[in-house]
Amino acid sequence: MIFGWQGLKGKEILERASSYPFNICIAGDKNLPYQQNLSKCSIQVIILNTRTTRPSYLVPLMEKISDKLSPSLVSFSFFSMI
Repeated sequence: MIFGWQGLKGKEILERASSYPFNICIAGDKNLPYQQNLSKCSIQVIILNTRTTRPSYLVPLMEKISDKLSPSLVSFSFFSMI
């Protein structure tokens, strides 16, 4: 599912994701841990260390991660490019 969150910044995405039934946020912004205090997040954050943040490259990685996670952690698919 895509929620029209394009253009939101890291803090805004984390706040919005916390208000949805998400347990995990998968992000492509390697600077996020330096810009936000992730220890205060109510959800877990996975940062992808990739050479590009193009959706055509990230979405397959996100799908692989979702497949590996416990089904109880994955409520539904969410793809957002930070």
